[in-house]
Amino acid sequence: VEATGLSKQSVSSYLQTAGLPQPILDAFGDPRVIAVRWVYMLTPALKSNEAAVIAVARKLTKRTDRLAPEMVLRQLVDAASSPKPKGTGSQSETVKIDGRTAFAYSLRKERIAIRFGKHVDPDTAKELSEEIKDLLTKRLQPKLGRGGAK
Repeated sequence: VEATGLSKQSVSSYLQTAGLPQPILDAFGDPRVIAVRWVYMLTPALKSNEAAVIAVARKLTKRTDRLAPEMVLRQLVDAASSPKPKGTGSQSETVKIDGRTAFAYSLRKERIAIRFGKHVDPDTAKELSEEIKDLLTKRLQPKLGRGGAK
């Protein structure tokens, strides 16, 4: 650490970046474009859903056109929050915008639950809830209303 002139934290971050799985490094094309701070986004993504992140990394590596490093990062991190196949017939997904949770939903049989992220203010959440209710009413009215299937 002393020979580098860097802090222990910086050296640790560089080592963590270099220690990312090879498919992740390959997805960026040139590992020098990986910002050291990104390891703090990639590591949790790998812990959350390593198989999905590695699968996306391999797809990105096979592309003939190179994406900007920020786009590679976004796709890798987003892959971790993709719904995992479950045998119970339930499905859930967390939707993030700029790395922050916008909302999460879960669907099981005929029930759906939506949870807005902590960054969504209460007024916006209420407005969106009303819009969802209106959309469902509009879509179900022809099927369940007078003359529709029962």
